[in-house]
Amino acid sequence: ESEPELVKSDSPAWKHKEVNLRAQAFRAEFHYDFTQWKHRRDDDPSVHGYLFGNDDGAIVGACAFRLRGNVPNQFWGLQWIWICPPARRSGVLTKRWPEFRRRFGDFFIEPPVSEAMQAFVRRQGDAKLLGGSEDSAEDQGSTQTGENYDRKAPDAQEEA
Repeated sequence: ESEPELVKSDSPAWKHKEVNLRAQAFRAEFHYDFTQWKHRRDDDPSVHGYLFGNDDGAIVGACAFRLRGNVPNQFWGLQWIWICPPARRSGVLTKRWPEFRRRFGDFFIEPPVSEAMQAFVRRQGDAKLLGGSEDSAEDQGSTQTGENYDRKAPDAQEEA
């Protein structure tokens, strides 16, 4: 398998289950109403999940990107990301960030966004991905949506 961490609609069911387990942990930790990854298989061709493995091969987190908008104004949104508490601040996301930026371009990080994630994104020099003003965390409130976010997805047709 050329990209072992990538989970797309045609990936094996066990990968979808593992992403779903992390989506459930995300939902529980942040007290959301629903899980953002289907239990058995997310058959949406415009969704790309990732399972994060550590050096020992254990799955320590996951995230999901989804293609948003309508042609020709499509863009990628980072829907959610969850890393198990012991693996946080250990470089799990830092290691993958350049590949996410290469693959998804100027994707939109969908709110609400935790303070820790906002700080991480700013350290990467990517505050623009949060939407709103670079200088104001208040601008990243839950009313911000990707619908008015005018960025095109790189190779959106190829990735979907």
